[in-house]
Amino acid sequence: MRLSVCIPMFFRDVSPAQAVEHISALGFDAAEVWRLRAEDTEPFGEALSRHGVTLTGMCTGCFEMTDPARRNEFIEKLDAACETARRLGCTNLITQSGKDSGASREAQLDSMRGTAAAALPLLETHGIRLLLEPLNTRIDHKDAFLGASADAFALVREFNSPYFSVLYDIYHARIMGEDCGAVIRGHAVHIGHLHLAGTNGRHEFRESDPDYPELLRTAEAAGYRGFCGLEYAPLLPREESLALAKKILR
Repeated sequence: MRLSVCIPMFFRDVSPAQAVEHISALGFDAAEVWRLRAEDTEPFGEALSRHGVTLTGMCTGCFEMTDPARRNEFIEKLDAACETARRLGCTNLITQSGKDSGASREAQLDSMRGTAAAALPLLETHGIRLLLEPLNTRIDHKDAFLGASADAFALVREFNSPYFSVLYDIYHARIMGEDCGAVIRGHAVHIGHLHLAGTNGRHEFRESDPDYPELLRTAEAAGYRGFCGLEYAPLLPREESLALAKKILR
């Protein structure tokens, strides 16, 4: 499986363009970012092209799908993010549910449905896929609405669109107690991207999660043909950590 390197987790001390140079030198051909400053976009795009690195994903400007009052803001920022993504040759944008607003669960799911419905015509026009990422609500994101992946997959299935998929973050799912292998086997067709990190504090995974290589093989056997993003905070020097991850997962 092709691996992508999450730039904000590994390269916070250099510009995004410089990070691409490092990533390529380490033998990777894919990367992802969260957000970019306007002044970084052009040199970043030039670096991606020069080094033959694919940008597998970046974040939308607003995550608040649970709040209908912020729907217009979500769509406006999504439109801007789509334009940036197209300039960079990126076909995936990552979003999350937003915070738990305190409304009923069904009301918040209805808000997410409405926001997704409003977003899809825009996504189709741009040729960009929206990836919905559930987060763990036990440790890292206690105020998030969407924790378990089941609701994310149910929502994506409702729309049945090639422009709306789930970002299945194995780290978050494992913290939530999910049987990741079973989820991947049952929902591979609706997974647009994978993330992983060790459940030992979101660091390297060799000792805490030795079955990760098998989970990626499970994904491939189930028909998944996308990337897996390395989204963890390394305790080892980043070059050593990424080389180790590549050795273990390939």
